[in-house]
Amino acid sequence: PSTVSRATREKYLQCRQGTYPLRYFFSRALGEQGPSQQTVKLRLLELIRQEDHSRPLSDQKLAELLERRLAGEPVAYLIGEWEFYGMPLDISRDVLIPRPDTEVLAEQAIGYIKTLGECRVLDLCAGSGCIGLAVAAQVPQARVVLGEWSDGALKICRQNLTARVVPMQADAREKPEKSLGEFQCIVSNPPYIPRADIETLDTSVKDYEPHLALDGGEDGLDFYRSISE
Repeated sequence: PSTVSRATREKYLQCRQGTYPLRYFFSRALGEQGPSQQTVKLRLLELIRQEDHSRPLSDQKLAELLERRLAGEPVAYLIGEWEFYGMPLDISRDVLIPRPDTEVLAEQAIGYIKTLGECRVLDLCAGSGCIGLAVAAQVPQARVVLGEWSDGALKICRQNLTARVVPMQADAREKPEKSLGEFQCIVSNPPYIPRADIETLDTSVKDYEPHLALDGGEDGLDFYRSISE
């Protein structure tokens, strides 16, 4: 997700001048983009109605969230959730925000895995677990392992777990442990951005998303070489 539009910033200034209620702007500003407007709006209503599940969201907290959004922080990190392949997933700044482009990879994997019958699938560099979770949801005969090195990302994987899915710490740059067992399919969307290019990315990416999940080495292909070997 990119930074907010000029029109949104202008509306915010009008809010500060009293032209529009702050809460109205908050819903519009944070809900202006995303794969599921309904999901975003529902989470925004929760934020607006209560903080820590007990107290009304204060104007101070509301202003803090607005400033974070206007600074470029993606909506997914503000609400802690994003949608992928029709599934709402917990999200934190320890994982990349699932993107529509990745659904193309998931769709291709699902089509192939459906031909395998009973099988084990490894989602390597799983992040939030979005690809593996989509596979498990669409292919009942598949048992999925979410392989991820980052402790923070593994925590998110555990929060998103569904039936026939287990998380496991695994480093894609190292030879796999025998305890992982055998898999009929390995699917991965590893870090692929050349290191020098990271600083050229949109503010919402370079300043907020985890560089560990972006940095693919000098030419962006470090993980691809390791996985193929």
